[in-house]
Amino acid sequence: MPETAFELSGQVGVTEVARAWKASQPALKRGQLPDRVDLGAITRADSSIIALLLEWQARARANHHSIEFTNPPEGLRVLARLGDAHTLLGWPETDHKDNA
Repeated sequence: MPETAFELSGQVGVTEVARAWKASQPALKRGQLPDRVDLGAITRADSSIIALLLEWQARARANHHSIEFTNPPEGLRVLARLGDAHTLLGWPETDHKDNA
């Protein structure tokens, strides 16, 4: 499985998203998608990453597959919630429990 084509880390902006998209193309064309993409190594991201993750998920679904995006940093979760993309990415509304 071409896991390295789907690795994201550090600061992820438009340039890094474009590189990741290009690197993932051969795997996407063959329908070889990972079961899981760990986002825990991302230190900063802009909204372009949401588009990338949604596209990867759409390609996976078109192949009767799904990708689990794990360990998203809080800033990425916030971006996803602002655009109502969190549910499409499989992330709950919040991980915080009520103290009441």
